[in-house]
Amino acid sequence: MKMHVLSRMLCLLSMVAFVAGPLLAQRPVMYSINEAWAFSKAGDAERIVSFPHTWNAVDARDDEPGFYRGEGTYRKQVHIPGSHRGKTVYICFEGANQVATLTVNGREVGVHKGGYARFNFDITDYLHWDRDNDFEIAVTNAHDEAIPPLSADFTFFGGVYRDVYLTVKERLHISPTDMASTGIYVATPQVSETRASVHVTTLLNNGFAREVGATVRHTVYDPAGAVVYRTETDETIAAGAANHVHKAVFELADPALWCTETPQLYAVKTTVTDKATQRPLDEERTTFGLRWYRFSADSGFFLNGRHVKLVGTNRHQDYLGKGNALEDQYHVHDMRLLKAMGGNFIRISHYPQDPLVLDMCDRLGIVASVEIPIVNAVTERQDFLSNSLLMAEELVKQHFNHPALVIWSYMNEVMLRPPYTSTDAAYQSYCAEVNRQALAIERRIRTLDPARYTMIAFHGSMKAYADAGLFDVPMVIGWNLYQGWYSDGFHHLDAFLDQYRVAYPNKPTILSEYGADVDTRIHSFQPERFDFSVEYGDLYHEHYLKTIRTSDFLAGAAIWNLNDFHSEPRNDAVPHINSKGITGLDRKPKNTYHLYKAFLTTEPFVKIASTDWRSRSGAETAPGVSLQPIKVYANSDSVTVYHQGEALATIPIADNVGEIDIPFRQGENRIEVRANGVSDGCIVDFAVVPLRLGSDFTELAVALGSKRHFDERDTRTAWIPERPYAQGGWGYVGGEPYRAKTRFGQLPAAALNILGTDLDPLFQTQRVGIERFKADVPDGRYAVYFYWADLRADAPVEALAYNLGNDAIAEAAGERVFDVVINGVPVLERVDIPRQVGVQRAMVKKCLVDAYDGEGITIMFSPVKGQAILNAIKLLKVN
Repeated sequence: MKMHVLSRMLCLLSMVAFVAGPLLAQRPVMYSINEAWAFSKAGDAERIVSFPHTWNAVDARDDEPGFYRGEGTYRKQVHIPGSHRGKTVYICFEGANQVATLTVNGREVGVHKGGYARFNFDITDYLHWDRDNDFEIAVTNAHDEAIPPLSADFTFFGGVYRDVYLTVKERLHISPTDMASTGIYVATPQVSETRASVHVTTLLNNGFAREVGATVRHTVYDPAGAVVYRTETDETIAAGAANHVHKAVFELADPALWCTETPQLYAVKTTVTDKATQRPLDEERTTFGLRWYRFSADSGFFLNGRHVKLVGTNRHQDYLGKGNALEDQYHVHDMRLLKAMGGNFIRISHYPQDPLVLDMCDRLGIVASVEIPIVNAVTERQDFLSNSLLMAEELVKQHFNHPALVIWSYMNEVMLRPPYTSTDAAYQSYCAEVNRQALAIERRIRTLDPARYTMIAFHGSMKAYADAGLFDVPMVIGWNLYQGWYSDGFHHLDAFLDQYRVAYPNKPTILSEYGADVDTRIHSFQPERFDFSVEYGDLYHEHYLKTIRTSDFLAGAAIWNLNDFHSEPRNDAVPHINSKGITGLDRKPKNTYHLYKAFLTTEPFVKIASTDWRSRSGAETAPGVSLQPIKVYANSDSVTVYHQGEALATIPIADNVGEIDIPFRQGENRIEVRANGVSDGCIVDFAVVPLRLGSDFTELAVALGSKRHFDERDTRTAWIPERPYAQGGWGYVGGEPYRAKTRFGQLPAAALNILGTDLDPLFQTQRVGIERFKADVPDGRYAVYFYWADLRADAPVEALAYNLGNDAIAEAAGERVFDVVINGVPVLERVDIPRQVGVQRAMVKKCLVDAYDGEGITIMFSPVKGQAILNAIKLLKVN
């Protein structure tokens, strides 16, 4: 009897505690715990860091090959106030790469696998109230055959690189535990200009050991903030229930539609109250949009019944000096940058990114695709597929409510790097396994979300994906095509697309990647593939943009990439960086950004190309003049060009591009262009290099074996391409340019990380077998700077799959030992670069030379063993 009375008293006390407190809306408490974690890795001493954090921000860019892939540990004491007692506390991670293990007060809470999705843990039962709690997060970015991505053309930064926060809720609450979603799913299965059906699914958790009655209310607000609908339903939630399902279905009349020009957003406020006491328990606000869309194999993409050509970019989540550990404002800025260009499409590649990315797409009117990180290949194991399916479910549930999102994608170039050649017996079974995994993921996604489209992105091999039977799996085919970059000839793009249309006329299609690497310090008026020049990148995109304009069947196109990004194995003009972005790692726009802005925007626009090339130099083409072209981007029919304040010419604009030769003179050159009431201008400090060197000569900087100009911006040194010597002038005598051999021909520059310098392009070209360099300079004292690097490739170098065979073939260079004699005086004896500094390392030698009696400077390179080489040379008059 006493036991029964005591039980009733305890139950009454529990009910009193449950109903106590003001009848105000109880919103969840959320706050970040990013600051001051003690971090250590690989036996290093602890240091204090804050989230977002990656341990690879430095070693992914240094000269040492590879980057740390292992475990890092974060520790922190977190005070949990007594006010949280009796509630449910979650810790929420927006991203940690790639396996994270949480321990609280010495007890393991849970493990999450996968580096790019959100996840959370219920830590209520692990906490001490009103005191400090010991939190430990162990993270590893080590390679794991069971976890995608296995390999990719981006750096796998390790760490807790997004926000971490605590969420505190009442015991009965809207669930955040369905794959770390918000617990509210808004579907709009039927939308027209007159009516829209809306289905709201709400998941509820009951942390009480008893059944609880609750009332679920939905209040719907239109884009202007007016209430347009209310509904409420009573629910009974079982004791300890997790993800109890509540559904509400209703219609909205005369919907304000979401589109790229006017991205109108509705909101639904979901409130959960105790049925008996009407005490508010939880509240969430969810935005959604009303729109309908379809993809056509013949006509592209239609939004709300209107044809829309989707043109935009891919995007990677990293930044100069930060790796992928970015604060919120960087994600916001990137989406604004894309919208300012006129972009209406983003392929969020190759993984889910910060939640703010899709939030901004919703707000700005940017149609989106998002994907899970299966890249290059799959592991032929069930645990790999299981993890992929888990990632697919996280992907859909975490991003379900975004009206901007129309495509789920889940494989990228998955036949690019299979573990077997097509002639191996195991190749067919591998293809069958790829197909099996693709079908499983496709089914899972389309079960979770029957409304949106699915996509797989292929690289440029129809046969490979036919072998794997993938053309019949996704709803949309994405093509990653780089004709004119990884292979010769822009026109091969058009030929490939024609061939594809004949073979697969019924598949909706997106040009999901295309691009060319551009180092904005490199310019060439004779651009060629793989020279990394601005001008080659311009030609590449100009051709692709024409194809995109005229290919009606292409639903859209996504430039690779919005921004340059880290790719540690690369050894290009900027080592460890993929430079295909239309903006830099620091988000400074390149020419191609302005090209697309001229094409995509309707407001009057005009822009001079390469305005960041402020210090130029060039050989004299007429007395005192060096004629060099500039490009202009505009959305008008013509522009007027001014030089030094005077009208030079009115030039036509075709396909948003115009070009004119500017007669640059020594010193400051002011250029301005005007069209349709808008203008753009720049000032160029130009050094005219005379063909015959006169008394006013001061400096000459020449890249040997090169057709490239190089802008050494820190010192404002303008390097110019080599030329053969002519009487009274300057230039080389003898030898030939170094051309790295590949399976597909030759490269204009070595794809090598030159150690000990940031001026890699100067050292990646050279003249082999040079006999002399002559400059008929006036009398005086000169500093002569020799720039050398041994580019021999006789050591094995791992081929990069995404270079598609354009890696240099190893060549035995043999010994190269030579003497350097200036004006008959031996100055450098037995120059042996590998012996003195090693291969692929920069070496700069400075010599002081006096030129007398009109002799100028004659530099002799005398071979001792093999051939002499020279990468670059600079002459500076010092007296």
